[in-house]
Amino acid sequence: MSALSKGFDCLIYPGANARPQMTSITNIYEDDAQFFVSIGAKTSMEPSGGQYALYADIGMTEDDDETPREVIVLSGADNSQDSFKRLRKECEKALSEATS
Repeated sequence: MSALSKGFDCLIYPGANARPQMTSITNIYEDDAQFFVSIGAKTSMEPSGGQYALYADIGMTEDDDETPREVIVLSGADNSQDSFKRLRKECEKALSEATS
């Protein structure tokens, strides 16, 4: 596994009636952080039923050409590193499908 990142910006939605905050996530592998930066992804996360939902806006739109296409994974029992790794894999899959 690669080293942990020194920091990766992620918008955190802490819950109902709370303001979202941009936070530096350090519990992500460096190669995953570099991937999100290299594709210009906007990442965010929010609590969802005892786990976290992680989102990545990958710069594409849905069929209406307006709605941003987001890739979503749920953390389940995974730690932050593994959750972001899965998000990266799903982003790679979505980007691959878009070009084929």
